[in-house]
Amino acid sequence: MDNFRVSSISQCRPQIAPGNAQTAPAVSPAPGSQKPKLLDQVRQAIRTRHYSYRTEKAYVHWIKRFIFFHNKRHPIEMGEPEIAQFLSSLASDAHVSASTQNQALNALLFLYRLGVKSRVD
Repeated sequence: MDNFRVSSISQCRPQIAPGNAQTAPAVSPAPGSQKPKLLDQVRQAIRTRHYSYRTEKAYVHWIKRFIFFHNKRHPIEMGEPEIAQFLSSLASDAHVSASTQNQALNALLFLYRLGVKSRVD
């Protein structure tokens, strides 16, 4: 058997076939920036943990929705009261099911456990 080395994780990933919606696109940091943007960090953390692509899409969706719900405030500026307000709004205004609300909560928990610190009051 031939010995070979993998120089990057991207070599282990399957190639993206045209029209295959289940394969994750590559995440690359913005040129010239030192730290990747928030959602790129989330995507990278999800991929590092080998979560499914559908989980990645769902978590990014809920994190975006949370940020837009609070008028594009950065999550580092928000804490438990804003999370509770968002989740309550999903139940009362959007009439989502309990499992959907749970998925949104898990996405936000993932975000804050990733390293976004809650604000100091």
